[in-house]
Amino acid sequence: MSSKKQRAAKKALTNNALAQSNRNLQNLFAGRAGFLGEQLETTRNLICQYGYPEAPTFSNYYSLYRRIGLAKAGCDMPVDSVWSDWPTIRDVTEFDSDGEPKYNDEVKTEFEIELNKLIKDQKLAFKDRVRSLDRKQRIGQYAGSLIVARDVNGAKMNEPLEGLVPGNLVKLVPLFESQLIESEWDTDLTSANYGEPTMYQVAEFATGSKSRGKNRSFNCHPSRLIMAAEGAEDGTIYGTPAMMGCFYALMDWEKIRMSSAEGSKKNADQRSVLSLKEGSNLPTGNTAELMDENINDFDRGDLSTLVISDASMSSLNSSMGDPTKPAELCEKEIAANYRIPMTVLVGFQTGKLASDKDTLQWNSFTMERREGFGNHLLMQHINRFIEIGVLPMPNGEVVIDWPDAREASQSDKLAMGEQAANIRQKIFQSGGVPESVIPDSYFHEMLDIDVVEVEGVDDEPDNGPELDD
Repeated sequence: MSSKKQRAAKKALTNNALAQSNRNLQNLFAGRAGFLGEQLETTRNLICQYGYPEAPTFSNYYSLYRRIGLAKAGCDMPVDSVWSDWPTIRDVTEFDSDGEPKYNDEVKTEFEIELNKLIKDQKLAFKDRVRSLDRKQRIGQYAGSLIVARDVNGAKMNEPLEGLVPGNLVKLVPLFESQLIESEWDTDLTSANYGEPTMYQVAEFATGSKSRGKNRSFNCHPSRLIMAAEGAEDGTIYGTPAMMGCFYALMDWEKIRMSSAEGSKKNADQRSVLSLKEGSNLPTGNTAELMDENINDFDRGDLSTLVISDASMSSLNSSMGDPTKPAELCEKEIAANYRIPMTVLVGFQTGKLASDKDTLQWNSFTMERREGFGNHLLMQHINRFIEIGVLPMPNGEVVIDWPDAREASQSDKLAMGEQAANIRQKIFQSGGVPESVIPDSYFHEMLDIDVVEVEGVDDEPDNGPELDD
């Protein structure tokens, strides 16, 4: 690298470090002000007394995400569950009297054709980039995907991105909050985007970066970014970190785990106490050195037997409390914050009935997030692609249909069908009409299985074809 490039890189690193320092200081002051307003205990500062940070920053959240499995699971599980299936995105032009869309999958609009090309582009990996953006935004207040395109206009990164055509999109680069720093804002009180950033500083090497070769720092226009901020109910980019509500509980859980491990290790070390008998004195000279050497060898396990005259040795062990209950208390608060049932978050530890209920609750939450934030995130991408020209305008309304996460599995359907078949059989044996209670349509329409699957099994085993004598 030339000296000129080295100076430029060093200057970029220095400028970004100063900007990050100023930003952290502003966040600290804002956080302290919010903390003082939310202080529940007015006679003392409990947060500082317990060793917690008063105003957690992105670095604090990112450290917990990288180092504590429970924190990472709570952030990743909703993302992985939502994007385990991909929705069907249609350009709908007709609706019935109830406002429900009328689908015509035989005819594809230009919008649907170009969108399907974009989604199936293996080099772009659109599905993976959307999932990555969702994962990154849960750690901080927001995250964004940098749009890299073949810009025929030759505009710089700090200038608007526009006038593209389908096929110009090269890749999307999801970035953490720490890599996207707001540098300018819209101060026009009459503007629809008042208070929103009008310029970002992209710092590729900031916290969260995994590439050692990317050390750029440059200004970036908002039109080149697709922002994601879950919990931003005011429509801004400032959402709520997923770990905010359980940040202190995660720290407590880690303290319990680490202190339990350290206590077990110290007890296993078998620290010893040497007690002299009454009237005896400590040895001196060579005897003392030999005694120290023997004791050290015994502690290390080099000696199986230790012989000491005029003294007795006893192990110094402490009785440890059971960490299960305090840890479970933290886990309950963590699960409540993430809205994930404990049996789903930390594993199935209860009976089947409770597990089934928790799974149903979790599937309902997944479906709620798909139709809420999932739809919002997809429309953020679609609208931005239309604005810059890589997608044509739809002919009608964009409708997103997700697979139902609450739908029973095939094995569950067969189990319900078997129960229904048994009920029909008992009704028939009692002289009733089974179809009047459970019609055949229940098996075909509700369970999507054939009646033969649950009723068409012969009671007698099939011994093969009969042979003539």
